[in-house]
Amino acid sequence: MLPCSIGVALQQNEYKNKLKVKSSVIAVWLKIFMSNIIIVIIKTTKG
Repeated sequence: MLPCSIGVALQQNEYKNKLKVKSSVIAVWLKIFMSNIIIVIIKTTKG
């Protein structure tokens, strides 16, 4: 069995890593989304 403090530290570390993964996924998704919007705007303005 792990001592409580080590267990808590590991859980917090895992939580932080999950947050990092989530935020990077969101960042990539936003980049794709924004570039698609820009492409659509360019197409519509060119007619």
